Amino acid sequence: MKTKNSAASPGGHSQSSPHRDPQTSERLTAYLAEYSALRSEIEWLVRDGTQYQGLAVKLIGVVFGAAAWIIHQVPDLLLPLLLVVPFVFCTLGFLFSRQHEEVYIVARYIKDYIRPRMRDLLRDAEVWGWEEFKASAMKDKELRARIPAAATAKSVHGMRMMIFLFPALISLTIIAVEYAPNVVSMTSSYGRGLVWIFAFTAIMDLVVFVAFILHLFTQTDFAKRTGLHRHPKGSSA
Repeated sequence: MKTKNSAASPGGHSQSSPHRDPQTSERLTAYLAEYSALRSEIEWLVRDGTQYQGLAVKLIGVVFGAAAWIIHQVPDLLLPLLLVVPFVFCTLGFLFSRQHEEVYIVARYIKDYIRPRMRDLLRDAEVWGWEEFKASAMKDKELRARIPAAATAKSVHGMRMMIFLFPALISLTIIAVEYAPNVVSMTSSYGRGLVWIFAFTAIMDLVVFVAFILHLFTQTDFAKRTGLHRHPKGSSA
């Protein structure tokens, strides 16, 4: 009696089970395990970045509430509060941006290293085609948009970064308009030593803010920087 090497499919047709040597099966298992670990890392990075964003939103409410109370109760504390805001929000913005860049780096590794090897082992050039489909769909969306530049991933990320940018900008503007012209009169209220500390802190805030702006405009096109949408060498895709 012959041993059956096929299994019935739902439609009643027999489907031959592919034969793989042990080494191929071990490699498939290893790649799938690595893919699963990397997907978990992406989920953690996205969740962590969302927490930075959520923390910034909460801090905005806390800062405005504290500023309203300080203005009426202890006006001399308003300047120290304003000096803290730019550094805190710009730091959170840098961390938020870094988390997203890490996501793109992991995604490129999956695309350029794991996926080609899985396709070679399975002899299927279309397996794990989601990223290709997504990139194509996003390109079509940008072309159909009334303002194509506003539909890019870089622009969307930039708009999310405004949560970190605006509080810092508002604080620095108030410091420049209300306090900088009155440095001499501030000496009688705070003392010369504190005024120097405030001045140094304001300069550092400005440096961090400018660095944040430069980062926003030059370093947040993650797909381009990480080469996510470039075809790997030797790929015909």
